[in-house]
Amino acid sequence: MRDFYDWDTTPYEVEGQMLGSNYDPIKAREEARETIKLLCRKFGVPPAGSLLKVHSNPHDFGNYYSIRFIFNDADDDHIEYLNRVENNWPKDWDDSEFVAAEQPASK
Repeated sequence: MRDFYDWDTTPYEVEGQMLGSNYDPIKAREEARETIKLLCRKFGVPPAGSLLKVHSNPHDFGNYYSIRFIFNDADDDHIEYLNRVENNWPKDWDDSEFVAAEQPASK
């Protein structure tokens, strides 16, 4: 079944755009696009049939952005990618060391 998971638009040690008087939605979208590029360097492109995209979320103070992973929850490759990203989220813009998918144990 189609599902989605949202992440912040920047690595966790980077202060990104926040809704408020100084919020710049153009800069926020740019941060999200750059983070998606970083995720693809760090984890590879998402598996076939899944997608990383910038997603607009309505809020009382305006729209804010997130990175949305759209996936099929019955696809093991999609779940593995989701967990790999979630468990190894980059800490800063330089954190791009490739994190490979775990290989099944040989019998």
